[in-house]
Amino acid sequence: MREPIDQILLDIARRRPLTPAEQQQLDGWLAEHPQDRERWETEVGLTRLLQRLPDAPLSSNFTARVLAAADRQEAAGTARAGAIEALLARWVHRWQPAAALAAVLLLVGIPLHQSHRRGEVARSVAVLPAAELANVEIWQNFDVINSLPSGPLPSVEELAEAMQ
Repeated sequence: MREPIDQILLDIARRRPLTPAEQQQLDGWLAEHPQDRERWETEVGLTRLLQRLPDAPLSSNFTARVLAAADRQEAAGTARAGAIEALLARWVHRWQPAAALAAVLLLVGIPLHQSHRRGEVARSVAVLPAAELANVEIWQNFDVINSLPSGPLPSVEELAEAMQ
């Protein structure tokens, strides 16, 4: 959004006197907006009064005081960071044994669980009677079953049609 010309000229007038071209622009704008003339004159008058005021005196040790304040602020930030690091170190130290124990249990427990599952599968296959394994009808459609796609399985109806 563009700033109105009166605001632009007011900002310029606060920093320096207007050039003749800028003053002409302002006069044209004020002719179109006579209701804003009083506001404009008040703003410019206040700016001129503020410019006449003397600069505030700085103390002789101003730079030293500013640098000391910056050092204090940096030290406070460092102390806060040190406190956070100490808290984190205490938390890690407190929970480190528990985390190590959990990792060991996971590393040992998952393979044990998998071997237990393999044992269950092996026992379920071993339960089949040898007479059923020797039955030729079970193995008759082995090639058809083996050639099924490995992706998503077809519907039951499609399987029934393929088996006929």
